[in-house]
Amino acid sequence: MKQNQRHAFTKRGLRRIAIAVFTGFVGVCAHPVSSHAQTIRIEATTTAMDWDAVALAGGHVFVAGPRWTGFPAPAVGFLTKSKEIEPFPDANWNGWKPGRDATHRFVSVNALHVSPDGMLWVVDTGTPSFGGVPVSAGAKLVRIDPATGHVLRIYPLGPEIAQAGSYIDDIRFNGTHAYLTDAGKAALIVLDIKTGQARRVLDHDASTRARTDRPIIMDGHVVESHLHQPLLVNVDPLEVSPDGKWLYFGPLEGPWSQVPTVLLDDPDVSSADLSAAVQPWADLPPNRGAAPWTLPEISTSPI
Repeated sequence: MKQNQRHAFTKRGLRRIAIAVFTGFVGVCAHPVSSHAQTIRIEATTTAMDWDAVALAGGHVFVAGPRWTGFPAPAVGFLTKSKEIEPFPDANWNGWKPGRDATHRFVSVNALHVSPDGMLWVVDTGTPSFGGVPVSAGAKLVRIDPATGHVLRIYPLGPEIAQAGSYIDDIRFNGTHAYLTDAGKAALIVLDIKTGQARRVLDHDASTRARTDRPIIMDGHVVESHLHQPLLVNVDPLEVSPDGKWLYFGPLEGPWSQVPTVLLDDPDVSSADLSAAVQPWADLPPNRGAAPWTLPEISTSPI
């Protein structure tokens, strides 16, 4: 095999792979394109923000990007009719600065996701720097009515959940539970949506840890965190099966595993029993994921 050249993981490189690393490459459905499909059009462009998350909800287009890329722009914004990006839900939520209270402000948003009831969920890593320590009250989930901008609930992710070195990455829903990935410290997080209680599971399990023999390749080069040290991204993409019985997940570099959601949802299941229930699912290259109904037919764009 041809030896890959290596790229140092500079701040410029961080910006370049802001979408590639912590949002991955979007899985492309393998269905044939309908002859009635609409032409893809550009809705908006920007040089002021790395949009690594996009959501459609409440008749609006919402965008978000992490703070560590260095672009001065709203952490979360919505696209106006004049194609401008306005802070969402307001300027105060987007006005965090070091030293300010983060309870009701976004520190660094990694993901947006629309729950089955149509509400917009914002995943705030709470870490202003790439791989940094979450600030006090920074790591959280924020549930917002996309039509009105009303903040319905804040789910704090305290230091026992978002630990030093954590990078709370993305979220998926299944009934009264939500699942998140910690791409920094290799764990799944299970949230009881009603009670707000969160648990870390499969913490540093083999299924959630990045493998050193599967480097991230971009443009034919190994992406490095430091000189001669390949970047390792722990469990990152995840999806729930269409019937809600399985959670599919894996490190950014792959491979993916599957685990029964009934065991994830039960706090009385031991760590050993949960780990034993994990099964291999698919040997996929780095990618963001795919809609649950296309999971069996995923095709992905290699880095």
